[in-house]
Order: sequence, then structure tokens, then C-alpha cells
Amino acid sequence: MLRHWFRLPTFADDEHTHTARALLLVTWAVLAIALLYTILCWFLGGSMRSLLLGLAVAGVALLVQAFAWRGHVRLAVWLLTLALWGVLTWAVTTDGRPLVYDIVFTGYVLPILIAGFFIGWRASLLIAVLSLLVGLEMSATILGLTRDSVLNWLAHSSYFVFAVLLLGVATLNLRRARERSRRESQQRAQLQDVYDALTENSLQGLSIFQDGRIVFANRASSTQTGYSPQELCQMQRPLEVIHADDRQYLMDELNKTLLGERPPTHYEMRIVHRDGQIRWLEVFTSRILYQGRPALQAVSIDISAQKRATEALRHSQAWFAKIFNTAPVNISINRVDNNQYVDINASWCSFYGYSRDEVIGRTGLDLNLWFDLNERQRVIQQTINEGQLRNVEVRIRHRSGAPLQVLMSSEILELDGQPHYLTMTTDLAASKQAEHQRLELALARERLEFFKEFMGNISHDLKTPLSVINTSLYLLEREPQKQQEKLRVIKAQTVLLGRYIQDILTLSRLDHAPSLTFRALDLNESMSHAVELLRATAENKQIALQVGLAECALYVLADRDELHRLWSNLIENALNYTPNGGAVTVRLRQQGEDALAEISDTGIGISAGDLPHIFERFYRADKARSSQISGTGLGLAIAKKVIEMHGGSIDVESAPGVGSTFRVALPRIEHDTL
Repeated sequence: MLRHWFRLPTFADDEHTHTARALLLVTWAVLAIALLYTILCWFLGGSMRSLLLGLAVAGVALLVQAFAWRGHVRLAVWLLTLALWGVLTWAVTTDGRPLVYDIVFTGYVLPILIAGFFIGWRASLLIAVLSLLVGLEMSATILGLTRDSVLNWLAHSSYFVFAVLLLGVATLNLRRARERSRRESQQRAQLQDVYDALTENSLQGLSIFQDGRIVFANRASSTQTGYSPQELCQMQRPLEVIHADDRQYLMDELNKTLLGERPPTHYEMRIVHRDGQIRWLEVFTSRILYQGRPALQAVSIDISAQKRATEALRHSQAWFAKIFNTAPVNISINRVDNNQYVDINASWCSFYGYSRDEVIGRTGLDLNLWFDLNERQRVIQQTINEGQLRNVEVRIRHRSGAPLQVLMSSEILELDGQPHYLTMTTDLAASKQAEHQRLELALARERLEFFKEFMGNISHDLKTPLSVINTSLYLLEREPQKQQEKLRVIKAQTVLLGRYIQDILTLSRLDHAPSLTFRALDLNESMSHAVELLRATAENKQIALQVGLAECALYVLADRDELHRLWSNLIENALNYTPNGGAVTVRLRQQGEDALAEISDTGIGISAGDLPHIFERFYRADKARSSQISGTGLGLAIAKKVIEMHGGSIDVESAPGVGSTFRVALPRIEHDTL
């Protein structure tokens, strides 16, 4: 009970707590004095009034303590002040002896001091004024209005005024000091809260070593090690979490730092996580005072991911170096800012004829690699603008001066924080040779396929006239009277065989060894000549052959004989597949930069299924093969070949039973420019 009674109270407000505790100390002193006074009065035979006065003061002290314990500090102070002032006033008013007056009037200083210290100088001034008024009235009553009584009152009044002024200054300074202390305490508390929050929420581990043990660890340290902060602080040998290979060295270094033998520094070390994994930490250490004793503060950063990335980068660089040096492709690396070579591989050295020492630190201009400097600038500019270069043919000079045709690709990449060109070149001569061989093989296969097709078609198409000739000869022997008719048939088939042979020879010549003589020719003249040669054929079949020439001369660069062969094949083809009484129309006109020739007929037409194949060799539509019209199946193939050799094009529009239109476009020239 007594222990609880003498325990000082604590409130949320520090000032409140300090005032309550000071008030309790004062009331304990007042209570002790009052009890001592009451006991002395009892044993010394004091009056009942004196005993009651002592008990009253003790009761007021207890009441004030009760208010102070409950936190009613201001009420307790006023109660104590007014109670003391009332007791003193009651004493002087009930005992009018001058001695009592002097003692009581001097005792008014106590409530003045209490009011000024706990409440403020204004409260102290109020009690002083009340005391002066009571003192003046009591002085007049007890001592009378004499000069001595007035001087006595003025002396006490001056004493009260001095006490009030002194208390005012003291309480003002005290309040300022208490306010400053309170602010500093709040700031320290705020800083401590901020420090605690930063420590606990920091991503970096923070721990404090003292006497070979961990005395503090935050949550990040727990994450790094796998042990809780409490477990770390309870470890007898906390450095055992450090990898065995790093432990002794680190212990020696930490001891040197702790003893001041070396300045604070940082280390990279491995630790063994609770789950058995090896982790890398970068640790910064410094000497501090912790609870008044030397300690070592360690800030740790988990760099395991960085170490793994560094190791992966090292492996990647090793692989890149191995691939770079052994690749069969010519590879070089140049700086973007000055185009100097920083590395080349063995293939590059072998291909260009330089050693590595002759190239590193020099540029392509220094080595005189480029034939065309404009081509070099174009390649560099395209790489910079697009960030890459893909399969560009360039000419490079070998060390011997021999030209090299290469296929170049380039990419911009960053090495050591600087942009570089990674350039790869391949020998285009070798690739062209491989391409040429591939084309030769493809051509050989095409020739083989053509030969197979040729043999199949020629065996079929040659058998027919030979069979007719043999049959006719047999009938000539059996039926002499029909000799003229059979001779006519034999003659026709002989002509067909000749045409077969001639067309085959023509195609072979155009495919393998064309000997063309190009000159400026007027299409009006060439077309008119071809039409006139075939007009008799048209008249025999009663076909209207109409010609619409261009209004002005249309010049093309062409071989006269092959151009004549082209028009003859197309017009004759139209006449062959147009029934008697039909019409064939030939038109010439200018279309943009081309000269356009159209050959239209009202013949049997071509089906949609046959149109894609009509320019194939020996191809004739089923309807054409079943008719009585004799043809080699090579005319349109020859026509297309001639057109392609002249840089032109041909297309067809046709419908069965309506007719066909062949359009030939040839590049037109101005005759005056030749």
C-alpha cells in the first residue's frame, strides 16, 4: 500500500506529469510539517485551535494529493494555494497577537511561491494582493494605524512584491526551459521513431556487434540470413553464419576496425543462409558507441543477384569470345565515334590478309580497304540511321590490292558503355559460285525435263505425219487412180514435219545461242509486212483480215527477223483457229512508254483451264488437238521467247466460242535519240 502511495504518477503529457510529481513532493512536505506541528501541540499542551489547524492542513494536503493522483493538477494547485492562504488568514484573524500577525504575514510567502511556481506569476500576484489587503486590515486592527504599523506593512508588502517579481522571472524562465525541454524531448522521440522506422523498413541489413555478439538486428538482416532478429541476438557465435572460407579473415578485419587499428571499410563476403544457400553480401562497417560502450555497426546489402549476373555475363563473354574467334564468318568490331578496329577474328585476318596487330587501333581508311568512299559513307550512314545493316553487296580491297566482292551485315551494340559496330562479311564470290552451281544444276534438271517432255511430244507429233505418209504410200501402191490425192496428203505432212524441225531448231537457237541484231524499227512497217505475207491464207479461208496501224511511227529496238517471226506466228495462229468467214483484226497504238500490238480473232477461243498453259512448249488445247488444224504447238512458246528477249510482255483474253485477243507490249523509243 505504502509502495503504491509513494510511486510517482505518469501521464501522457510530460508537463502534466512533472507538475503532478512536484505537487506531490510539496504536499508530502506540507503533510509532514502539519503532522509534526500537530504532534508537538499535543505533547506540549497546545490549544484545541492549534490542533485543529494542524489537522486541517494535513487534510488539505491529503486532498490535494488525491486530486494530483487523478490528474486534476491545476485544481489541486489552486486548492493547495487557497487552503494554505485560508489557514494563515484564519490563524491571524482568530489570534490577534502581534507575534502571530508577524508570523502569519511572513507565512503568506508560501502560497505566493506555490501559486507562482505551479500556476504562474499572475496567480502569485493575485495571492500577494489578497495577502496585502488582509495584512493592511489586520495591521490596522491589531497594531493600530501608527507609523510603525504602516512601515511594518510596507516592509512586508515590498517583500511580497519582490517575491512576486522574482517568481515571475523564475517561472517564466522555468516554463521556457520546460517548453524547450519538452520540444527537444518530442524531437528526440520523433527522430527515434523515424530512425526505428527506417531501420525496420530498410532494404539494407543493419546489425550491431558488441563483445563478439549481435546486440541488434533489423528485419532486412533476418531476410538476408533466414534467422529472426531475436535468433540472431541469441546466437553465441553469430559469425558462424559466414562462409567458412571467409570467416577467419573477416573476424580479423572486424576486430582491427573495432580496436581502431584500421579505418572503417567495406567487404564482400559469403554467408550460409538458413536454408543452406550461399549468398553474397557487401558489408559496410563503422565504429560506434552503443549504450556507452564501443561497438561495431554493420550495414549489409544482398548482392547475390548482382554476383549471379556478373558470373552469367562472364560466361556469356567467354562464349562470345569463343564463337567470335572460331566463327568461319569474317567478324570485326569498330568504335562508332572514330571507326577504329578494336577486335577482329581469325577468319577476318585470313580473308583480308592482315595480322591482328596491323589492324587494331586503325580504321578501314588507314588500311585502304574501300574502293569507293561514297559507298563506305552510305553503309555507315544506313547503319547509324537504322541501327543495323543487312546483306549489302560492297567491294573491299585485299591487302594485296585485289578486289573482293563481299556481302556485309552490321549491327550497333554497346561495349564498355560505348557504341560499336559489329560487322560480318562473307565472300560473295564463293556464294555466287555456289549460286551459279545451283542454277547450273537447276538448268540441267530443266533441260532434262524439257528433253523428256520433248521426246514425249515429238514422238507423238512425229508419229502422226509418218503414219499418214506410210498409209498414203501403201494406198498409192494399191490404188493408182488416187495418186494425186495421196501425193497431196504426203506433201502436207512433209511440210508439217519441216515446220516441226524448223520450230525446234528456232527454240534451241533462242535458248542457247541467240544472235540478235537490235536496231530501231517502225512497228507499222514490220506489222504491214507480216500481214501482207499472210493475206493469201486469209483469203483462202474467206477470213476478213483487218489492219489498224498507228497514226504515227512507233519505233522499238528490235531484231528485224525475230520481230517478223513474232507477228507471223501470232497472226497465223489467229487464222488457223478462226473458222471460214470469220475475222482477224490487227491494231497498233501507243500506250504510255510502250508500243502496243493487239491481234484479235473470232475463232474457237481458249478455255479458262487452258489459258495458263498456252505458252508452254508443245502444248495445244484438247479442242485444238481434236480439230483438223495442223500445228507444232511451239508457235506461242517461240513468240513469248522473242517478246522476253526484247524486254516486252504478252497477255491474252479469250472465251470459248467468242475468240481471243493477244496483246504485246514492247518498250517504245524515240527515233531521234538513236
